[in-house]
Amino acid sequence: MTLLLRPSGLGLSLQAAGALAIWICVVLRAPAAIRSYEQRILWLAVTTAGLAMTLNLQDISGAVRDVFGPTHLVDLAANLCGVLSSAAVLDFAMVATAKRWSRRLLYTSATGVMTVLSFIDLTSGPHGRHLVTSPAGPTPTAVFWWITVATHLTADTVCVWLLLRHGRHGASQPLKTMLALFALGTAFSGAFWSGYLLLLIGYSSHLPGLLPILMGLHGLLRAAALAIPTFRAATKARTCWHLWPLWRELVDAVPHIALAKPRPRLVELLWPRGSWRLTEYRKIIEIRDAVLVLRDYITPQLAQLARGHIGTSAALTPDRAKAALVACLLKEACSARLAGRPPEAQSIGLTAIGGDDLAEETEFLLEVARAYASPLVGSFSAHIARSA
Repeated sequence: MTLLLRPSGLGLSLQAAGALAIWICVVLRAPAAIRSYEQRILWLAVTTAGLAMTLNLQDISGAVRDVFGPTHLVDLAANLCGVLSSAAVLDFAMVATAKRWSRRLLYTSATGVMTVLSFIDLTSGPHGRHLVTSPAGPTPTAVFWWITVATHLTADTVCVWLLLRHGRHGASQPLKTMLALFALGTAFSGAFWSGYLLLLIGYSSHLPGLLPILMGLHGLLRAAALAIPTFRAATKARTCWHLWPLWRELVDAVPHIALAKPRPRLVELLWPRGSWRLTEYRKIIEIRDAVLVLRDYITPQLAQLARGHIGTSAALTPDRAKAALVACLLKEACSARLAGRPPEAQSIGLTAIGGDDLAEETEFLLEVARAYASPLVGSFSAHIARSA
């Protein structure tokens, strides 16, 4: 993917930024790619695109040539990575949109194209870098570039069509965002290769400065698409971090609700036992299981005292007051159970307090966790003693 004409500084900067963003996301998403087939395909598509972009950076390709001497094999490797990336892009689009397809046919075709390109390059006689425009014509041959451009344009066009069509119907919002970003990045890739098509037919005005910009935007957008699950995982990890103190105290009071042996908070963050989505869900379920046990230690009298105590704070919104009320009741219920007191004959239920779905439930429990550590809830025991 080499041009004889010199690109602009902006284009080179965007190209480098796109490649760097891709490699950062590739490293961050590697563990998830190992566990998930769909993520593995996306990871492969972005990784091979990043490798092709990296090999075409002037500093990188120059460093390789400084070590191995003048060679066209760097450009060949970049183009072969690009073809493999096109196959992986189509693979991802097919899987993401649940289309019936043959992976064997797809990758056999990609292997065939890569073999043909390698044969053309290695049998074209002595030549230097791969160039679309040069005084002697395209290097190594025009056929090499026609095949390369046709492969990329076909894959990019089909990918954009599938992803945009599927993204409008039935996908979740995070998936819609990821598909839209990936489709937009692929569209910039298609625009890039359309520019090469124009170069092949003899049009070159304004393209040298534009093409690296298109490739850089393609890299940034595909990196953003790959990063969407990382952002979601980070959000769920943050939720688990904030729920941990409340969860840990409830587990101390009701040990049997924990599906696995509790670990230190930092260990839980650095080495989760599974995906963060599953870890967050398990924390919420275990907290709710503990509430089902601890509600038998909450009497109507205790609830009345808690309401009076919470009512002394005029700064609380209704939602935060409800969360603080639950936190007060749970703290006293934990103390009662740890002290060995038997369940109460008259108790109230807490299962109706919270949200109507998992998202609302999570937000409410986060409010409870924040209230649980607050001075207001911490002073509830003293309030009970004064009221006795």
